Amino acid sequence: MSEQAVDIKKCIPHREPFLLVDGVDTVELGKSIRCWCDVSNCNLLLQGHFPGNPLLPGVLMVEALAQSAGVLAALSFPQLDRVMRLVEVNKARFRREVVPGDRLHLFAEIQKQRGDFFFFRGQGDVDGAVACKVDFTAKMT
Repeated sequence: MSEQAVDIKKCIPHREPFLLVDGVDTVELGKSIRCWCDVSNCNLLLQGHFPGNPLLPGVLMVEALAQSAGVLAALSFPQLDRVMRLVEVNKARFRREVVPGDRLHLFAEIQKQRGDFFFFRGQGDVDGAVACKVDFTAKMT
């Protein structure tokens, strides 16, 4: 599935300034998704973190990966007409700062599913370098 075929705002309820997924590269329905987030100094979320030395907080990297997983769920299971809610974060590791001007590439993969619960593994990269890795669980509500 191509970027042009995905309307992110129809997939997840997030809106600016908290919509962190800017585009979708590829989707393997029911399995994985590759998205991106263009980090901008104009983003209200960065203006206070930190003045004069802005960087994307790690918690927002995790949120961007969770939003990517939400897009994957919406595209993979449109008949359910529900949204994903993040319920658990495990093994979050942050390896590199993400700063304005960076493009954070997001990869989220379904590891397993139990009923309404989905277990994901996510990774964020900038210029081929790992910025973060995280395992997380989301529930369709």
